[in-house]
Amino acid sequence: MALTPAQMAALRLAVSSASHAYTSGRGTSIVHESASNRWLDQSNRYLRETRDQVQTDRASNAIDSNQLGNYLAASVFTHLVDGWEYMSASVSAMIDGDYERAIHFAYYAELRAAVSIIASQGIGINNGQNFYFDSHGTFSHFHGRTHEVVWLILKEWALIPTNADYLMELINVQGKSIKQWLSEFEIYVGILPITMLASDVMELWSMDLRDIGNDHSVRNNASYSPHLLVDNPNVISKSDALGHVIQIWEDCEPTSVHHLSTLDMQFLQSILETALIMKKGLNKNNHRYDLVYKRHMENFIRQAGISDPKLQSVLLKVSRPNAFNILNRAKNGFYDSSDVGGVNSRALLLLRVATANGKYFNDNAGLEWEDIKFWWDDLGVRLWFWKTGEEPDTMSDLWEDIQEGVNNIMDTLTGNDTASSWQKIHQDNSLDILLLKRMDRILLWAVGE
Repeated sequence: MALTPAQMAALRLAVSSASHAYTSGRGTSIVHESASNRWLDQSNRYLRETRDQVQTDRASNAIDSNQLGNYLAASVFTHLVDGWEYMSASVSAMIDGDYERAIHFAYYAELRAAVSIIASQGIGINNGQNFYFDSHGTFSHFHGRTHEVVWLILKEWALIPTNADYLMELINVQGKSIKQWLSEFEIYVGILPITMLASDVMELWSMDLRDIGNDHSVRNNASYSPHLLVDNPNVISKSDALGHVIQIWEDCEPTSVHHLSTLDMQFLQSILETALIMKKGLNKNNHRYDLVYKRHMENFIRQAGISDPKLQSVLLKVSRPNAFNILNRAKNGFYDSSDVGGVNSRALLLLRVATANGKYFNDNAGLEWEDIKFWWDDLGVRLWFWKTGEEPDTMSDLWEDIQEGVNNIMDTLTGNDTASSWQKIHQDNSLDILLLKRMDRILLWAVGE
């Protein structure tokens, strides 16, 4: 159900009035609570039954802004953690060939990523009892069901120039933010509409929140209907599913300096290509498009003095086949219920933005990595990443297990026909497959030390 004009006006007011600075200030409460190995004071009145408590307090004009602000600040990173849990569930279902659950979990990964970003900006999504704080810490309320308002909020948020700049500052490639790269690109193509670029990114990567969010049948089928009663024409091939998942891991390989180097390079390439199309009036359907794009990008590479072979390869789009390109899969431009890879890719990209935002939020609140050891050490032990008391020296060391798992699987696939390869993978690589299903490692090395 679409929002009424009055509800839409209230939503826009919330987006324009909400204060990132206020929520960030409340983030200092996490530093205090982390000493007790928790994100939030367990006596916080909004910790449980949040929606009902907000509704009750609002009706009696008894909102406790400090406690609700602390709750909102603590939700920024914890929503993000839940988002990566859903991403793991989506990848697991994808490898297992269950396309409905893979889409279902990817949608909720997107949703949690979006809600995390929104919370950091001073807006709490609370299933109809939504609220925001302005720069003075004043509480205000607005209506709208979660699945209806989240995509709209992200879209409206990215249209504000300061927010567009903030978004482009979050992700860095080789020591420069995306915004700095765009500034260099402007020397080549002219002044760029940063707000339009940011809005396009957020609208595309969160479009499943719009399409699945408004399509109750998709969510209801995944949540409540027995899947085995209906023939499934959209079976995911094992090779496609595994190839997609392996590509995610390779794109998210940590380096000593840049946490998710390849994925961030792809993000830069996608933004520059969109900018190039805008400024040069290029048509991707033209048969000469690839040649024209390559000529322009080669000129920019020379002008910007880009010498790194890997970055050159990504910018020139020669680094991998399109079939397993995460950005290409995310760019379909429409929701297709059979395109598990597309929904999963968009969830990954929105989680990437939310992860950079979550790290910035924690850093700005003065929250050190050791302050939240109570969370990450418990996660690592619980998910069998390491034994109690044997955490890795750096979170990027977790890549070694993934690299070994990918290499083992590729060794099995090499030199065997398809049928025998899959039989041998089931026989020899079951533990390697289990490793690849846990996406939480990416969060740990993206924000950790």
